[in-house]
Amino acid sequence: RSVLELCVADPCTKVQKESVLLYAASLQHLVPPQREQLTGLMPTVLAVVQRFESNEDELFECLESLTQAADLIPAAFQPHMDMVVPMMLAISRAKGLLCDKNRQMAFEFLASLSSSRPKLCSRHPGFMQEAVRLSMEFMLEIEEEEDWATQTHAQSGGNVDSSNYDIGEENIDRFVKAFGAETILQHVFTNVGQFVHNADWKHRYAAIMTLSQAAESVEDEGHIDEIVKFLVSLLSDQHPRLRYAALHALGQTSTDHAPYLQEQHHEAILPAFLRLMEDPVPRVASHACAAFVNFAEDLEAEVLLPHVPSLMSKLCPMMASKFRAVKEQAITAVAVIAGVVADDFVPYYQQVMPMLKQLVVCSTLPEDSALRGKAFECMSLLGLAVGREVFQQDAQEAMQVMLVTASQGLEADDPQKTYIHEAAQRICRALKEHFLPYLPYLLPGIYATLQMQP
Repeated sequence: RSVLELCVADPCTKVQKESVLLYAASLQHLVPPQREQLTGLMPTVLAVVQRFESNEDELFECLESLTQAADLIPAAFQPHMDMVVPMMLAISRAKGLLCDKNRQMAFEFLASLSSSRPKLCSRHPGFMQEAVRLSMEFMLEIEEEEDWATQTHAQSGGNVDSSNYDIGEENIDRFVKAFGAETILQHVFTNVGQFVHNADWKHRYAAIMTLSQAAESVEDEGHIDEIVKFLVSLLSDQHPRLRYAALHALGQTSTDHAPYLQEQHHEAILPAFLRLMEDPVPRVASHACAAFVNFAEDLEAEVLLPHVPSLMSKLCPMMASKFRAVKEQAITAVAVIAGVVADDFVPYYQQVMPMLKQLVVCSTLPEDSALRGKAFECMSLLGLAVGREVFQQDAQEAMQVMLVTASQGLEADDPQKTYIHEAAQRICRALKEHFLPYLPYLLPGIYATLQMQP
């Protein structure tokens, strides 16, 4: 302790920094009686850290060491919450004054502390409210992306660092899990209510994605109803990224809360999905199909059947879109419809199957692998839905194309491999004994799989 007291008072910046690192390491490695002797130094150490605002590298090292200590020895910070929490909040919010890595590390301290000691943090005045708001403030730093509307696939780049938006979204999830959805939800609703009335689309976007993250852990059906009503209202927002976000959130919530959502909210959700399948922005239209897939997988046939004519009138043109992602999502949506309504899909079979065949023939570029795979998947699911009598001739053609494709030697990461394998299984179930002619071609691959070492 005496050494640390001398070091933190030293005029040399490097000595001060090393004293903070030593202090944090000591908290982690000393036994409790020895550790307790150091807790009185915490205010002095935190004051040293605050003086490093103009020394970004030293500040980062200090914040990182304290965050590690908070994760392993959170009790050491309990007597000093009134000092450490405001300090970390201030650093996290110092946009334009401090670099992102320091802001992110201060935020990580708060998230780690809440995960390690949720009761301690929940008792600290304003902690949960500030934690939610800080997460949403980080989410406001989402990039503009001028070409967003014309992108139909996620852009991949060399930068693997998490953006401030990513960290804000991730930490909402961490706080909800740490404190419990029902405990923190009042703070979520308070902040969402403030953000959603802001004219800036980023505020509304953050509100949507915050609810999406929180909804996963919500158990109260009344709260789920509130969230769904709010998300459906934003499907009509003028900004395409808001419509996209609302679709994303509803798709995720459909999975998290099936079949409740499908049973209670299909009358509001299905017409909205249908409308957005014709959205002028291809990326939104594509995502409407994706959200529909999540929702429809747990729908009862009698609920979906009245909507099938309208759905097919929209999805068939989308299967011929010039945008690959739109075609992919439309194909998957058709496959899900067939799976739900089964032989009631027969009236649409002759319209869809030729389009799938044409897609397989024309989609020959390497980047078309997923599209061809989804076409194979859809063919096989249509076959299961309509039965052998309707499907048999097309099944033979599909098997021949898949066998030729597989025999050409696919790359290890080619998605067609999995799609073909699963589609062949479905076609076998659809054709039953009529599948026997294809077994000689498939058995060698099956034997090879069985002989693979685990």
